[in-house]
Amino acid sequence: MAAIISILFFQACLIFSDFLVLRQKTMMLEKQKIQVEQFVMTIQKKVKKEGLTLAQAVEKNWTIENNDFYVYITNESSMFLTGYQDDKNILNDSFIQELEFSDVNGSLVITPLKGDMEASVYYFISGILSIFLFFFLLLILLTKVFSYIKTITDGVEIISKESLRYKIPVKGENELSKLAFSINEMGESLYLKNKLEKSIEIQQRTLITNLSHDLRTPLTSMIGYIGLIKQNTDEKDKNYEYAKIVQKSSLRLENLIDNLFMYSKLISNDINMKLVTVDINIFLTQIIELQRINISFKPAKNKIFLKIDIDKFQRIMDNLFENIRKYGISDDIALIQVIENSEDVDIIVSNKTKEELTDKIELLTNRLYVGNVERKNGSSGLGLSIVSELTKHMNGRISIEFKNHYFILKLTFPQNYK
Repeated sequence: MAAIISILFFQACLIFSDFLVLRQKTMMLEKQKIQVEQFVMTIQKKVKKEGLTLAQAVEKNWTIENNDFYVYITNESSMFLTGYQDDKNILNDSFIQELEFSDVNGSLVITPLKGDMEASVYYFISGILSIFLFFFLLLILLTKVFSYIKTITDGVEIISKESLRYKIPVKGENELSKLAFSINEMGESLYLKNKLEKSIEIQQRTLITNLSHDLRTPLTSMIGYIGLIKQNTDEKDKNYEYAKIVQKSSLRLENLIDNLFMYSKLISNDINMKLVTVDINIFLTQIIELQRINISFKPAKNKIFLKIDIDKFQRIMDNLFENIRKYGISDDIALIQVIENSEDVDIIVSNKTKEELTDKIELLTNRLYVGNVERKNGSSGLGLSIVSELTKHMNGRISIEFKNHYFILKLTFPQNYK
């Protein structure tokens, strides 16, 4: 666009320059006509006075006497140039005057020196103005392009960080406007896809919650009746073993339903946290004393107070103890220690395991993921997921490490100074 406008402008400048040159030449010719007539009279007088022949007139350099003109002397059979020997053609704006020499008749042709220079200046100015206009228009166009690119960049950032439904202004019909339109379509498509996924996820959570409620009542009754059957059956009876297996499976199913129910409430933020301040050294000591596994506890040297939900923290520790039972080595002693930092407190649980978890650490807190893919230990894959979510709801964070066959889990909570 800038090039086309500049070319058109240059053509217009050329036309205008031609007009100025023609007008200037006309004015100059009128002015020079008097000077030429006087110059011609001077030459005629010298030719007659000195009786010059054509050859003698040619040898005389008349241009020196008047630097404003080229002087040509010709006859019918030949052309001679005085002043400049470069075979130039006689110009159209020259003055021609017949002249009588002592030997032959000839013609005196006088051409003004000025005129071409002024035309060149006009054409040069036209070219400069056209080039200037080209770069000026190009700068304006590039400024608009860069401004629109900045608008598109800012729009993409808003779409990626704030709102998928943000629309980038579509200006014009070029490649950038097509790009802006495509980005808007992509944002809208992602918005609808996320909306559908959230709707499906909410439906799944609702289904899990409803199923948990619906299964709890009959399952509680089953466990109760199985307990009665087991009590009224002799241990030597074969049915006693069957009742024992059914009771174990029912309790496992009840635990799985509780975990599903708890996890669905956690990820949907449909859970109430009753945070209270406790001495974590004393609280952990009480919890560990009730466990039937080998645990070594190293409390912090000072009293440490944390703001936690007692029931939910109990659930965290129960899941960790269950994890030790399933994956730990029975003869090995698990270690729990409390470490006080400047602003927070670490509760570290470590135990030796037979499982190879080197490449699985980052996956262990994912829901339904289990380290033992064969699930021979009855794991549901929700234990550590619930630990992670409960910790977050109590303003804490979790980190896991596997080193020298030791599974190390660290819970970090902000310290509550009392």
